[in-house]
Amino acid sequence: YGVEDALPQPQRAAGMYPHLNPIIAAAVAAGASAAYLSGAGPTVMAITSGASGDIFTQRAQERVDTKVAEAMLAAAEQCGTKGQVFITAPVEHGASVVSAEPAFSKGLVRYRGDV
Repeated sequence: YGVEDALPQPQRAAGMYPHLNPIIAAAVAAGASAAYLSGAGPTVMAITSGASGDIFTQRAQERVDTKVAEAMLAAAEQCGTKGQVFITAPVEHGASVVSAEPAFSKGLVRYRGDV
C-alpha cells in the first residue's frame, strides 16, 4: 500500500506503539481502504469510502466508517490502549488566510476571502 511507511512505521510499532499493527489490521479487515500511523504518531488514521455525495445522502451499506472505527477501538482495547475516534471528511481546499494587514487583494489581483 502507498501508506505503508517502510522505514519508521515498523520501528515505531515494535517499540513505542505495539498497538499499531493490530489497529491497522483491524481497520483494513473492517473495510478501510488503508490505515497508517499519522506522522510520528500516536494518531492511527484509516481511509474509508462510500458512494459519491456527502455522508448524509449515502445509504448505510455504502459506508463502513463506523464499522472501521469500532474495529480500531476494539483492537486498541485488546492491546490495553484507549483511544478516541473522529470521523471527518475531506475538504476542497486547505487552510486559508482570513485576514491580512496590509491586504493582499489589490486592484485586479483578488484572493479567496478578499484578504
